[in-house]
Amino acid sequence: MDEIFGRKNFRNTIIISRIKKNIREREKVKALNYAHDVIVFYAKSDDCFVLPPTKSVERRERWHAFDAPGIRPTMEYELFGHRPPAGRHWLYDKNRAKTLIDSGDLRSNPRTGKPQYRIPSGTEDICDTLWIDITASSFKWNFPSGEKNEKLIQRILEMSTIEGDFVLDSFLGSGTTAAVAHKMNRRWIGIELGEHCHTHCLPRLRKVIDGTDQGGISKIIPTPNPSQEGNKESSLPGGDLGVGWQGGGGFKYYYLAPSLLKKDKHDNWIIDERYNADMLATAMAKHEGFRYCPDEHIYWKHGRSTEKDYIFTTTQFVTVQFLDKIHEEMKPDESLLICCKSFQEACENRYATITIKKIPNMLLGRCEFGKEDYSLNIVNLPEPTPDPSQEGNVEKDASGEGNVESPLLGGNHKSPLLGGDLGVGSGKRKKPEKDNNSKGHNKQRKLFE
Repeated sequence: MDEIFGRKNFRNTIIISRIKKNIREREKVKALNYAHDVIVFYAKSDDCFVLPPTKSVERRERWHAFDAPGIRPTMEYELFGHRPPAGRHWLYDKNRAKTLIDSGDLRSNPRTGKPQYRIPSGTEDICDTLWIDITASSFKWNFPSGEKNEKLIQRILEMSTIEGDFVLDSFLGSGTTAAVAHKMNRRWIGIELGEHCHTHCLPRLRKVIDGTDQGGISKIIPTPNPSQEGNKESSLPGGDLGVGWQGGGGFKYYYLAPSLLKKDKHDNWIIDERYNADMLATAMAKHEGFRYCPDEHIYWKHGRSTEKDYIFTTTQFVTVQFLDKIHEEMKPDESLLICCKSFQEACENRYATITIKKIPNMLLGRCEFGKEDYSLNIVNLPEPTPDPSQEGNVEKDASGEGNVESPLLGGNHKSPLLGGDLGVGSGKRKKPEKDNNSKGHNKQRKLFE
């Protein structure tokens, strides 16, 4: 975490209770059983502030001394015949103190005569770093190692996000983070490698959508846009009758493609055979900063970056004759990037409006190909300089609804696409530049959005 956020942005270690083991016999052990888990709290920068969460308590009314440590000349006046002790000051200035006296919230101590203020009774208190009022885990969804408690995730999201924010869980597990974020009207992305993506996450999130999930925080959270299923009344804290989570919204379910490139037996980079023509064209458009949108009538227009700038991907050997034919069909103000496995040498600089590049050479150094595991090369990146002109434009496209069968993993699972595409664009589209210092990894993992 220090490598990602920086040690200076560490804020707290939060203690949370584990569900205690049922141990009945006392015997010698090498170590005591763990009764807690920890949460490390980091901020993005020194300018980040959070609103502390609250917890339910039964707090009785009490009176507390009105002085506080520190010297503040404007708060060292006479009150009820007393001045603050040396090195201390009153909590508020004269005007605020007068208001409290008039409301009955500030008085002189009946025994000592010194000022004291009232702390009213209540059912909520501000949380510190000891979260022992809720447990870290629950066992509602039969996840092998237990799943995170929805109330715990709710508290974290209330403290660190607002409605409409993105929440990322790159190890989705049983799907608790996605379920809670959805109920709290946050946008979310979940990534999972294991088969429980199908056995746990998908069924659970479907229940969240249709409103039949009435566990966790469902009974204590409002529903902005309820569905017609699973409408149930629930008893809210304090005994008031209210309506909890009733369903609504949607998500898309994706398979992340395998590594585009792999090495053959001669240690040469080649295109993975699992990529068909459409997948390859889509991948190349993404790598080069184009939007994949094949033209219905012109075969070489696979995508575009601007209104007149196109990309064409082919596994064929590109000849001069082939290039001439495409150029004849192009309009004078159009430009084209051709990505191919090989081409005649004379094609390279034949036309000013046509750029031709080889696959895979054009991709090497962009990211770490041939990796299908969790091995990551983490590097410390410099902090970005904000540029108002590059603020992201949120883009939503719901045209891709429907069940689409994935060509990967044998096509054994269907992907329920229940909502619009959610992606973040940029104010100005740029083609990616080669970067030999930063590396990523391509892994065949499932993504929820």
